Amino acid sequence: TSIVATIEDGSSTSPLAVTTPGGTAFSASHFTVASLVGDGPSGRTISSIAVDPQNSSTLYVGTGIGVFKSVNGGISWTAANAGLVESVGPLAIDPSDPTTIYAGTDEDGTDVAVFKSTDGGASWITASSGIPVFTNVRAVAIDPLNPSTVYMGRVGSGVFKSVDRGASWVAMNNGLTDNSHLLSLVVAPTNPPTLYAGTRLGGVFRSTNGGASWTAINKGLTDLAIFTLAAVPSNPSTIYAGTFGGGIFKSVDGGSNWAATNNGMPSPVPTTTSLAISPSNGSTVYAGTFGGI
Repeated sequence: TSIVATIEDGSSTSPLAVTTPGGTAFSASHFTVASLVGDGPSGRTISSIAVDPQNSSTLYVGTGIGVFKSVNGGISWTAANAGLVESVGPLAIDPSDPTTIYAGTDEDGTDVAVFKSTDGGASWITASSGIPVFTNVRAVAIDPLNPSTVYMGRVGSGVFKSVDRGASWVAMNNGLTDNSHLLSLVVAPTNPPTLYAGTRLGGVFRSTNGGASWTAINKGLTDLAIFTLAAVPSNPSTIYAGTFGGGIFKSVDGGSNWAATNNGMPSPVPTTTSLAISPSNGSTVYAGTFGGI
């Protein structure tokens, strides 16, 4: 298993790293630098990483200067920006057709929220019909059982849903009271009508009907600033939430109850910026923080 991680240490040659196998023990010696130099965005902050679900050697990263692609596990990179705006945030790959990729824009001044590629990043078209202009997209999530259904979360107006692979979008914010500060969005892996949304001020919200309505589910959360969410692939009732100041919380009942799970984390607990769960072992969780992994 390969673990890919962003490194924000100010270095101009090591913004990305890969470890195998599984990242069992995290130390510098376990990582090889997948440096984005040459044709890559040397010294740039990496906003997102997406791995081809059918070929783990193919990676995409979203950056402030667009999308870059590697076909050799991060050893080398090429720009994949034809048709894109400059700054790209979240990326999502269609699990049934990995040549189809969605990219959310990461700047407020553009009138395009989502771009779509159907040729593995060689070219991009706009896919934002129905989404308000001046968008800062924080999350893109695809229904794993029905990839025609795509969800997008943005700062300012919450969650949008497409049922036609991004051709058109409809707002889905009934009950989502903190939709102006949406930061993360997760589709339950084996139960796609269930979605989870993390917000900056309102904690976690859950929808059990594909986004038609939302309910706050914050019992046990002591920090309602939710930076990132992750669901266990083999057990959609188990969810993790990474917060700004309270560390990581875990729910084993679909978000109805939460408990802190920070044993081994630094003290004070740093902001948790990203979470990843091993697809082969749901008890193995990786956390990215402002202080590392």
